[in-house]
Amino acid sequence: MKLWKKICKIGVPALLSGCLLLLPLSAAEAAGKALVNWSPNIFLAGEATADSLLRVKIDGQKDVSQEIARTLTERLQSLGRQGKLPFQLNQTGTSDADVQAISDEEGLSLQPFVALDTSFDSKLTVNGQTVYRSIILSSLDVAVASWDSSTQEYRMLGMVPLSTYTVLERSQPYTAQEKAKAYGIITEKMIQESLDFSQNKKMFEDLDMRSINTQEDTWQVADVAMSSKKAQEVFDGQQNKLRRLVASFFASSYQQATGKTVLPSTLETGYYGKDVKANFSAFTLSSPLGSRTMTFPKAKHQVTLDVVGVNSAVMDEDKSDVLRHVGYRAWLRGRLTTDPQGGSSEKTLDVTTYEKEYKTDNVELARNPVDTYTTMYLNLSQDLGQVMAGKKLKKK
Repeated sequence: MKLWKKICKIGVPALLSGCLLLLPLSAAEAAGKALVNWSPNIFLAGEATADSLLRVKIDGQKDVSQEIARTLTERLQSLGRQGKLPFQLNQTGTSDADVQAISDEEGLSLQPFVALDTSFDSKLTVNGQTVYRSIILSSLDVAVASWDSSTQEYRMLGMVPLSTYTVLERSQPYTAQEKAKAYGIITEKMIQESLDFSQNKKMFEDLDMRSINTQEDTWQVADVAMSSKKAQEVFDGQQNKLRRLVASFFASSYQQATGKTVLPSTLETGYYGKDVKANFSAFTLSSPLGSRTMTFPKAKHQVTLDVVGVNSAVMDEDKSDVLRHVGYRAWLRGRLTTDPQGGSSEKTLDVTTYEKEYKTDNVELARNPVDTYTTMYLNLSQDLGQVMAGKKLKKK
């Protein structure tokens, strides 16, 4: 288009008339931005599990994904009006549209997918009363992709990873519907406050011509190890949930700190194999509209994270042996996967917190260590993302 505009400046009637035949230009062409289709729909990375909150019915037959899609539409439209959208948005249908009317198998499209929509649930008892606690987790990757009709797959061109959480606590257990509503609220707030395509403008330039490739400065969490045997014991049966949490929150933090292209981790999506020679990875996106395949080249840089330790100890105890303070400490380590352990890229962070514990005649209150350590690793993951990006942490 830039070349054609130069030609149109030549004072030749034949060329000038040829220019006129092409007018008027579309809004996308006039603005020099790619046209991206948006059919409001939120996908899951992989298939829904029993812990998944996105597909829980909250109002009759309505699930929380529809409200998230509506909020995402509003945010995109708002960014467009402010001139902060790096592409022209072409919305087809609404979040309430008939599923048959939604089609984006043409050109470029927005493909938002959920990588984390679960909770850590626990309970504790004090003076005969039980307190229930749920840590609600949300990670949403907003991707732009192109459709490949020959392979019947979507090719990821760029994405913005977002993560957030909240803590619920009360004297009655939370239903799946209540947790899903809380998940929807924090996810919508995250979209409204944090979705920003300007942090990596280069990633969304020339979308019609570009694609993510291994020559670009792309990053990815390759793995989250759990070398701490005590952490394995504490998170018995929930280790994978913790690993996904660490991968997602580190990725969002690192992307925000650097503006680099951060690709989804296998822990978040559950990759299946592609031709090794093609150097591609792929995963399934699922929704009530059906499943589709998303592909992208492997990242140029990979990071390995490790839950290297957890520990706790009684710090002090009063004379009546009723109240005591327990200190909890957790460590998280990260390094470039190509570096050996202890290499120059390796960073280790730790955090300490203190909890009150009470003991009466027949009742003991001890904070569930899963709750305590989960909150600590939420903070550690985000802090490590900043540190590995070369940022100094703000004092808390």
